[in-house]
Amino acid sequence: MHASGGYLAVGWGAGGLAAVLAVAGCGGSGAVPEPQALTGEAACAAVKDFSSAEHKGVITSATWVPAATEKSAPTAATFLPAHCVVQGSLEPRTGVDGKRYATKFELRLPLEWNRRFFFQGGSGLEGTLAPAYGPTGGAKTALEQGFAVVSQNGGHDNADLPAPEAFGFDPQARVDFGYGAIIKTSKAAKSLIADYYGDAIERSYFDGCSTGGRQGMAFAQRFPDEFDGIVAGAPVFDFGRVVAARIWGWQKAAAVVSRDINGMPRFHEAMPQADRQLFQRELLAACDAQDGAVDGMISNVAACTFRPKALLCTGEKTRNACRPNRWVSGKPSWTGRSTPVAPRSRCRAIEPQARSRSAAIASTPPG
Repeated sequence: MHASGGYLAVGWGAGGLAAVLAVAGCGGSGAVPEPQALTGEAACAAVKDFSSAEHKGVITSATWVPAATEKSAPTAATFLPAHCVVQGSLEPRTGVDGKRYATKFELRLPLEWNRRFFFQGGSGLEGTLAPAYGPTGGAKTALEQGFAVVSQNGGHDNADLPAPEAFGFDPQARVDFGYGAIIKTSKAAKSLIADYYGDAIERSYFDGCSTGGRQGMAFAQRFPDEFDGIVAGAPVFDFGRVVAARIWGWQKAAAVVSRDINGMPRFHEAMPQADRQLFQRELLAACDAQDGAVDGMISNVAACTFRPKALLCTGEKTRNACRPNRWVSGKPSWTGRSTPVAPRSRCRAIEPQARSRSAAIASTPPG
């Protein structure tokens, strides 16, 4: 029976058959008993017994979460439904830098499954494994709606690195951050879901923002058949320029803040809380309404003419009136580095199939 009827098949690859045979046993009459599928907590516990040669990975843990015992956030109004939390590691290896690497994933399998799959996009430089609740921006997470939900770490673990960005020293880690980790995770998760429930997935969806948005666009370009729908919010297309712009900003801030006993800049001094509130208030006052709605968001960025230089003090600084002259350098602080750069191609060639299936182009780290 389907999971909604309370019965689950379990395993990954040939392991599912082994589990069924073990339960069925042998009858003295020679008749073959009807296989008894594992259910709920028993099915979840059995997942730990199987590994995947096909996906070069291993299940590291499987934990049953009873209904009404866990929330997706402390402030969440409702508890999560009964589900199995599976964690695994794909293609563990040692990088050229001597550090450990692996694509780690978390897959949450609800008892009452809606036969749909939800891939939860990552964030920032990755390197951590977020709980696979499937935030949707609505009142209920994807898990609460019956989706099987997966998350992943981008192919590296910050705990194994001297700094979050240090994965860049390893060529394969850069590829995994760009697109390798997400396709490995998607394929492995779909395989595990199908074996666990004994049913095919009817619909698959991806949802992510920022780095997650870039991952969604990478799926659309490189693996257009992987999902039935993709939500790619605020995708970070040109990651190289994003990093360069951030370093440029740090350099500007470091020039005007004090140093600690180790000589490191005290970056928090560059924009104290009162100044952040002043900046936000004046920015919204100048540009919020230009998109047709005063809602605390600026959607028509091109029409925004706000300049931080307007906030410079002409006399003594007060808490909410202006910022000291040394903190603001005028237009460059707002627009970033503006030295002309000769145009050059930064995108790989798009495969003909991907080009015909999607107009989305996602820039990825070299590799």
